[in-house]
Amino acid sequence: MIITLYLPDSRSLKDKRRIVQSILTRIRNKHRVAASEVDGLATWSKAVLGFACVANTHGHARDVLESIVRWVELNWDVDVIDSRIEIFS
Repeated sequence: MIITLYLPDSRSLKDKRRIVQSILTRIRNKHRVAASEVDGLATWSKAVLGFACVANTHGHARDVLESIVRWVELNWDVDVIDSRIEIFS
């Protein structure tokens, strides 16, 4: 899954790193997925985050990834610009 975020409270790359690392760490711990910033590294107001999970059914994988999007929307002062989920067999 790829999530693109707008970070309204970020005023520098240092602010962005602090926000993004906090989001990624909490998601990794709560949802047990692989997570990383994958694009937009030089832009301080936008972050593109990638997530991967392994599951025994497509439905479970989709549920986990969709719950991450909802969790970010509810728990962080960021705007989800876009999210795309791809399920592979």
